[in-house]
Amino acid sequence: MDEASLRFRKAAANDLNDIDALAYLARINLRMQNFEAAEADLVEILKRNPRSSWAHSKLARLAYDRDDADAMESHARQGIAIKDDASDLWEHLGIALGMKKEYPESIEALRRAAKLDPECKRILLNLATSLADCGRGLEACAELERILSSSPDPALRKDAEELLAELTHPGRES
Repeated sequence: MDEASLRFRKAAANDLNDIDALAYLARINLRMQNFEAAEADLVEILKRNPRSSWAHSKLARLAYDRDDADAMESHARQGIAIKDDASDLWEHLGIALGMKKEYPESIEALRRAAKLDPECKRILLNLATSLADCGRGLEACAELERILSSSPDPALRKDAEELLAELTHPGRES
């Protein structure tokens, strides 16, 4: 741990109200891919401030990385109860429900996320995935076309093109 991180950790330990120091440490640990330490910092933030929708969002993302749909759903729902206009929390909820094959609820949550953040085309890709997974290929294709007509992000475009190829040419390698 670098010297700045040590100072923030000490500040957070000395002042139980210093949520900012813990949030800083969590961000550093997330960037450094030290996920266990980040999770510990985020859990500590929630102990000190149970109404941190930001911590719930980050914990939902970490749960996704562990393929833990139940924890992801739980953190997303807790965050939404605090801040119901956060598109990232609705997206996390939609992804978690899709992982659990609860497609109608997944699609509803992802549509809500897309409405809250219409510029985030990644949400549309997640929506298209849930639509495709539950057999609604035409609707999925429409969402993928929206991405391809409006997103400059090459990685997102590649993912959308691959899913579109799977839907329009089943069994063919993309």
